[in-house]
Amino acid sequence: MIQRKQTLFLLASILLILFVLFVPFIKTEYVIFDSFKIEQLGIENPLSVNSFPIAIYVIIVVFLHLLTIFLFKKRTLQMRFTIFSLILSVGFYGLLLFYHFQSKEQFGLDFSFYNYSLVTPLIAAVFDFWAFKGIQKDELLVRASDRLR
Repeated sequence: MIQRKQTLFLLASILLILFVLFVPFIKTEYVIFDSFKIEQLGIENPLSVNSFPIAIYVIIVVFLHLLTIFLFKKRTLQMRFTIFSLILSVGFYGLLLFYHFQSKEQFGLDFSFYNYSLVTPLIAAVFDFWAFKGIQKDELLVRASDRLR
């Protein structure tokens, strides 16, 4: 299971997605925007918005990736879960945009403040695609060997 290259791609994808939980998206002297909250700093009555659904979404994507790794005996189902994980990894940006536009006026957020941590779900989606191609190649190899019997 671990020696397959698609498993390594899925593990790399898990690590990249988990990185989003621990690194803030925006960290300036006035605002911290991470997976759990958007918080305004440096004033008397700071505003705070709960962005916990982003963290829940990321955790769901990680568990889906783990489930995909352990479906190595059912390659067609593993391919479907990998595509679904890829779609959810890219869908993370939609949820992030929702929170960005919800709190844009309150906190004065701008796209130029975003951190490098936002690139990791996109890189994870690329690893998911490579894992899908590896699983597909294994499935084609098994079907070709069944045809020879």
